[in-house]
Formats: sequence, C-alpha cells, structure tokens
Amino acid sequence: VLKRGRDYTVEYLNNKKVGVATMVMTGIGKYDCTFTRSFRIIPKRTQFTSILPSAKKVLLKWTPVTAQADGYLIQYSTDKAFKTNTAVQKVKDAAKASLTIDGLKEKTAYYVRIRTYKTVSGTKYYSPWSKAKTVTTKK
Repeated sequence: VLKRGRDYTVEYLNNKKVGVATMVMTGIGKYDCTFTRSFRIIPKRTQFTSILPSAKKVLLKWTPVTAQADGYLIQYSTDKAFKTNTAVQKVKDAAKASLTIDGLKEKTAYYVRIRTYKTVSGTKYYSPWSKAKTVTTKK
C-alpha cells in the first residue's frame, strides 16, 4: 500500500476558483513517476428562496452567489421535464437576487429552476440546475 509523504506527494494548482484545476502526483524514491490530471471546478449552485405568483407573472427570489458567479440562468416551462414550452431568462448581474417573469398564462402551472454561470478565459462553467419548483399563476 502506497503512503502519501513516503511514496508520493500530491500538489494542486489553481484549485480554489471556478475553471480548470490541476493535480500533480509525484513518486518518491523507487516510484519515479509523475501523474498529472486536470479537473473542472464549477460555480456554487443556488436555489429559490421564494416564488410569488400573480396574474400572468411570477416573482422569483434566490440566494445570490456573488463570489463564484457572473450571473444566473432561469428556466421555466409548462412541461415538468423541460422538453417543450421552455424559455430561459438570463440575469447578467451576480448581485441581483430577484426576477419577475411576465407574459405568462393565467391559472397555469409552471416549473422553474435556476443555475449559476461563470465565464473564465472564454469558457462558460455552469452549476447544476436547482430542483424544479412548481408555481401556478393566478387569475
């Protein structure tokens, strides 16, 4: 059984911020090798704190993730699986914590979910989607 510090060392590079990080494992003594692997660090996910329906619109509020995100994607649909009748609203300000979606149908159930995004060196990194919440607009 190999033991860290005796048979190998491990070093992590750029592993604190969203983007690509690297792990370098180096053998010691008779284990003369170097093993390098890269991995992605994705932004922290967020979730809705409240969803307030009214006639033909919904007010969404969430917990902001300002340190690790550039903004949010909010997806809503009348389809629970988000396969049809789906739209996305992009919020480009990570400090923003609410959005009103209007132009919806009255007395209709909508499913909403949110995820964060961050752009690093031209590449967008996305958190997983939050759990979908159901909201029904009023008359």
